[in-house]
Amino acid sequence: MANLTNLRKCFINSLEDLHYQEDYLIPTIPTIIFKEKILSKIDIKKYWQKFLADKSQKNLPIDFYLHVPFCKKKCSYCICKSDIYSPEQVKSYTKNLIQQIDYFKDIFNEIKFNSLYIGGGTPSILDENQLHNILAALKSNYLFKANTQKTCEVNPALITLKKLEILKQIGINRISFGVQTLDKELLRVHNREYQTLKTVKNAMQMLEQIGFSETNMDIMIGLDGQTINNFKSTLKRILELNPSTVSIYPLKPRNEYLTKHFNSSSEKFYKHLHDLILPAENYIQGLVRIKKYKWPNPLKADRQATPSILLLHPYKYSSRYQFESNIKKSVFGLGPGANSYIFSKLEYRCISSNNRFHFKGFQKNTRLSMIQFILRSLSIYRSVKSELFVSSFQKELLNEFKEAITKLKETNLMEYENNELKFTTDDPKKQFYACLFFFEDKDVINSINREMVDNLIRFYIN
Repeated sequence: MANLTNLRKCFINSLEDLHYQEDYLIPTIPTIIFKEKILSKIDIKKYWQKFLADKSQKNLPIDFYLHVPFCKKKCSYCICKSDIYSPEQVKSYTKNLIQQIDYFKDIFNEIKFNSLYIGGGTPSILDENQLHNILAALKSNYLFKANTQKTCEVNPALITLKKLEILKQIGINRISFGVQTLDKELLRVHNREYQTLKTVKNAMQMLEQIGFSETNMDIMIGLDGQTINNFKSTLKRILELNPSTVSIYPLKPRNEYLTKHFNSSSEKFYKHLHDLILPAENYIQGLVRIKKYKWPNPLKADRQATPSILLLHPYKYSSRYQFESNIKKSVFGLGPGANSYIFSKLEYRCISSNNRFHFKGFQKNTRLSMIQFILRSLSIYRSVKSELFVSSFQKELLNEFKEAITKLKETNLMEYENNELKFTTDDPKKQFYACLFFFEDKDVINSINREMVDNLIRFYIN
């Protein structure tokens, strides 16, 4: 048991040598431990063909994700893959993306995708012709289940009636606005001063004019300089616009943000976040009763919770709205920054180099799929329900990870009660450390060397 502890502490020390200490995000662990390899589009196609030929995987859902990695400006809090808009880069991206859409179409000709999500970056930064050409290629070459959710992220300041018409014609049925805050000073400090309440209102009016009935607005909590009063003001004004859903996310700070705004101290940031959480939660409870919004899950002051709260409009939200859930599924992603998952087989991501798309990833097996199921659940909900694990893998959580869970209980990092495994700490570093116990000793040992360093550097550069 002592060796288990020392081994994983050594892993943490290796990360700290790389100044990783402020970025303890649970979903990154497999990418750090397992060395990624370069994959060609031919390799990716073969993996999918083999997976889809397996009759046992035939009924598993597959989501489609398309990433547009460009923004007008880079918001200082952003952790997503994106570059500043360049006409030449976007032109090259559009050409390559349409080629990729065409290249992979034949292996999915009998597949109906479970959902479509177009994210970024800023998808609405594409001009009308680029948007139409990409979505027309998508619609003509891929099938989607009837009444499935098809979402596109939109910047309120970069949308036009024509772009919304294109989205509507192509089958998009849900628009998501990344508002984050309506406070002028916060917007200025975070390099987003071009957004105003007026631009958000105008965008909502255009949605109504085109006929979009499902809308989401994202709000962020934990921004430097944010107070409970300007958070309340933003939420109140957002709800007055009657979106179908409002998602409130805790800020996930990276090194650069912590250095600039919190003197490189995660402790200062989390104190700031915690000081906002309780009054925000009390305000939300009162407000949702007045506005009659539904509130299915509580707010958590935890960087791993995504999203931490979701407010549902009593009349506007559709049954198509898909909550994040731990189910067996795969994700097919295109565009630099898109992550893809072939269930129990492969995890890979698309990157861009010399105006060409490439792929990097690592092979998966049932054991790693189990671990990622656990990590995803802990990352989102801070717990793992045994019944969900059993329904996904037909195996018992306690039996499969008996040694790890025993050690986690002994070290007071987790508890297991009422068939649910939970964190006992809010500290992101301790949560990250706890998750290392689910990995085999040999995999952790192999990662504590120069290969891990190289892999981590490559991950952040690309």
